[in-house]
Amino acid sequence: MFCPIGYSYYVPPCPLAYVPAPCVALVQQHQQPLDTKINKPKNNKPTISHQKKNKPKKNKPKKNKPKKNKPTTSHHEKTLQCRTPADNLDHAMNAKFNAAKSRTLMVTAAFTVFMIGEPLSLVANGLRADVACFLAHDALHHGKALALWPALILSAFPELSTLSLDLMLVSLVMTCLRNRADVNSHGLHDFVEYSAGSGMLTLQCLIAGLSGIGLDKIYNTGQDNATSNGLRLWIKEMTVTKRGSLNWFGSQCSSFSALCRNSAQRWPENLYWGDEARAFVRDGNMQMVITALLMMLSFWCNNVPVLEQPMSSTMPLLPPLSAALNFMKATRVVTWNKAFGSASMKPLQILSSSDIIQCLKRPKPGGRSISLATSDSSGAFTGNKKRLRQSQVYTEMFGRCVADMAKAHLTAVSGSAVAV
Repeated sequence: MFCPIGYSYYVPPCPLAYVPAPCVALVQQHQQPLDTKINKPKNNKPTISHQKKNKPKKNKPKKNKPKKNKPTTSHHEKTLQCRTPADNLDHAMNAKFNAAKSRTLMVTAAFTVFMIGEPLSLVANGLRADVACFLAHDALHHGKALALWPALILSAFPELSTLSLDLMLVSLVMTCLRNRADVNSHGLHDFVEYSAGSGMLTLQCLIAGLSGIGLDKIYNTGQDNATSNGLRLWIKEMTVTKRGSLNWFGSQCSSFSALCRNSAQRWPENLYWGDEARAFVRDGNMQMVITALLMMLSFWCNNVPVLEQPMSSTMPLLPPLSAALNFMKATRVVTWNKAFGSASMKPLQILSSSDIIQCLKRPKPGGRSISLATSDSSGAFTGNKKRLRQSQVYTEMFGRCVADMAKAHLTAVSGSAVAV
């Protein structure tokens, strides 16, 4: 059973005390260097002369300390370290960006899930057939969705407790379709960036004139999808999207990366689920299961689900995410961070049910780049934590390319240009 829990990551000097006037000279005297002499002349007014005592120097043997090989930092890398997505924004755009990251679940707000029997049930019947096909496909690929999704959905939507898994999924997708019919299109999202991190994609989409939000537990605990309310918020925002909207998933990849392979123990023999006795492996697996659920909901809502992971990540190989990607006939594009202005090479894999991601494909660039990890004589790799964190932040150029991609697709779907 899914148990929502909370997560957590990762004196200025005192002002000078008031000194009474008669004590000022004493305070100054105590602040004098230790090697000064006070000479009292005839007028009994002390004057201070700084005369260094000629003490014999002790010849101490010099210790030959080994020099530490500190990683060099290029000018380009230093520039990237200092920049944040909100740099050089005018007041209006900065306010818009902050609002896009501050979404919270309003418990008192009206939000009703579509129930079977409403007027759109004819559409729901066709959708239910497709959901049944997926669940049969999942059952042939270890049945992880059948085993894990019901508890997840019920934790966020207890009102669906009387429904089977296929009807739960149909109900959530039909909620989105009903909202599109009922709500003015200006109130729906053009994009949702899940696990948004720095929010660079969110910012660039806003600058491009798109409307949408970024969600990440680092913004506030109410956006933590490992809690019931957080997961409800993530799914709810999916149900208020336009047809053809971008749903970008930058799911946390740390436990799936090559650097963690030995500690996570993700191998083909255990379906890459790893050593679940370790908390960070369990957390990573839960994020993968939630990503799979949301990507399938996005697919059934006729949106554009996109998953971004480092090339070394095994996340796309785990069921039920692997079953979901296979069912939606997802294609994979390989691109490189350095091709978008990053200081590191870092290859990325981008997967989606839509071919629009082909515009993000880039050949491996030449030239030098900073290293994100070093290897020892045994071949074991050690990551540079600071550089690894920096490499997780999308560059401005990459954000603009994704925003242009999303805008062009929405224009093609709607048949009219998106207002700027």
